Amino acid sequence: MKEWPYSCPWKEGMGLHQAMSIMLALMDLLCRDGRLDQALNVAESMPCEPGSLIWESILHSCLIHGDLKLSERVAERLMESEPESSLPYLVLARINEGVNGRLWFELRKP
Repeated sequence: MKEWPYSCPWKEGMGLHQAMSIMLALMDLLCRDGRLDQALNVAESMPCEPGSLIWESILHSCLIHGDLKLSERVAERLMESEPESSLPYLVLARINEGVNGRLWFELRKP
């Protein structure tokens, strides 16, 4: 994978709010472009714990791009940061539905 050519906003002396806004925009761009592994690497290299918006953005893109393996990792991180959120469970159900070709309510049928 190619090295990210831009510097981290924290190294540029920006405030936390500005830096988080830039990182969220960066994550959105990477996810829209389908570069989910790179988005995950950027999120995990942030100097503070990424907020739920960043994890939700990556997770939603996993749904769009059908990346089951990465969605499980990201869903786990989102469950840790937002344990009351049902979003990770819904996205995992939808991705599994698309991969396996069966609806979630059909899984219990013999």
